[in-house]
Amino acid sequence: MPHFDEKDLFKEDGDFDVARPPERKHHPVLMLLCALVLGAGWGAWLMHQRAVSRRVAATAATAATAATAATAGAVAAAAPAPQADPVARPAPVPPAPAPETRRFYGVVYDLATRKPMSAAQVTFIVGLPGAGGPAASCATDMNGHYTCDLSAAADPVAVEVSSEGYHGQFEDLIPPLRDRSAAQRRAALDERDAYLEPARLLLMPSQEVVALDIVAVPKSWLPPQAQR
Repeated sequence: MPHFDEKDLFKEDGDFDVARPPERKHHPVLMLLCALVLGAGWGAWLMHQRAVSRRVAATAATAATAATAATAGAVAAAAPAPQADPVARPAPVPPAPAPETRRFYGVVYDLATRKPMSAAQVTFIVGLPGAGGPAASCATDMNGHYTCDLSAAADPVAVEVSSEGYHGQFEDLIPPLRDRSAAQRRAALDERDAYLEPARLLLMPSQEVVALDIVAVPKSWLPPQAQR
């Protein structure tokens, strides 16, 4: 007969031998793979978000550029186009030229209308009449103004103006012809006896900047024999 001990009746539940579940074992390789997968997914999501942000920024910049261009175009279209002076005005004084250089500047205008002549060719000729040659040439702007540089050693110097519909020129007078009446301007032309060859210039050796306004004569103001 089995021996029975009364102490067995007072054993606590925890004192009984109960089968315990096996402890879970962690696999480092599997955990590393999971971490890599999670990291790759997170990195891909970040790259996607950055790409979306860049696309949004690029779209916004393009829209802003287009809006700016449209605004600038509208302003340019609304702004009036620059207009030439109705009557020739004196040219602004330019800065001094480089050493050993003489700078000519001034305005070229129509003797009949007193309007500035744009795109007229101003040519400076060095040497005696008939034996000289062009040394410098420049074109007038919208207001008839020009600036042209020539060697300071050039002497003698003459100047002529070339433009469609004009025949000859001469140096403006003092006071300027643009401030005189049409009759006075015609009288000044008649005094020249149609002598409108390149205008000979009298220069001082110390002059670095020379103001020279030129009056161009339209063919309509010349007699037929002088237009040839």
